Amino acid sequence: MRDKLEDANKDYYEKLLTYIRTVEFFYDEDEIESLLYAILSDIVLAQEHGEAAADYLGRDPKEMADSLISKLEKPKFQTKLKLSGYIVGISLFFSLLGELAALEFNFNPILLLLKGFLSFIIVYLTFFYVHKNVYSHSTPTKIKRLLGYFYLWLISSCVMGTFILINLFTPKNLDFTIPNPFDLIFIGILMIAVLGYVFLKNPDKLYAFLPITFIIGMVGIYSKLAFGKSLFNSTKGRCLFVVAMIVGYLVFSVLNRIIFKTQSDK
Repeated sequence: MRDKLEDANKDYYEKLLTYIRTVEFFYDEDEIESLLYAILSDIVLAQEHGEAAADYLGRDPKEMADSLISKLEKPKFQTKLKLSGYIVGISLFFSLLGELAALEFNFNPILLLLKGFLSFIIVYLTFFYVHKNVYSHSTPTKIKRLLGYFYLWLISSCVMGTFILINLFTPKNLDFTIPNPFDLIFIGILMIAVLGYVFLKNPDKLYAFLPITFIIGMVGIYSKLAFGKSLFNSTKGRCLFVVAMIVGYLVFSVLNRIIFKTQSDK
């Protein structure tokens, strides 16, 4: 339906869409999507009658959006806890994926949790920043743009530095090593669990996790077998490992992009 919009109306709607979707990730997704669909339907209807979205819905879309958001049901504590756990869980999932491909499967539960909480903070602040800047009316000068790039670099450096510090200062005596063959069993259970969760929970939105889980899981299994260890200790083996990891994350990124675009176009 969005493809029917003229450029000015599409820009008006897409800013509204971004503003409403980033208000908080704790709001009910179905309620948010129903609201956005109603707005889109109104804009299409107005356009068919020769009226611009700004004239039909108002020249201050931010105020209008804030009014609509205020009428949404406030997220319950259980919902906030569930979504927070979901974000932390994704962080734990990718941290474990990285460990799966190592020759020896080591993990530190405290380190994993700290990385999960840091990931949650980053996601929350990203939503907050985007939401606050959707309707920023000031036209940035060249100096302001350069400062913006500098702040982005500084924030990114702080985030990376925090992850590095967590790795350096988390007590090493809490490290756990899963010996062979239990590490192979763990990888198999994790792959089956991800497969089951995706198909039972939400295959339309979560299937991007399947290729990367399969690729890295197979690399992890292969690297822990006797004939695989010798290969992964060689230069050729390490190159294959890097290529496999890159391919896995590229496929994950592309599929996520497709899912996001599909959901946005609905």
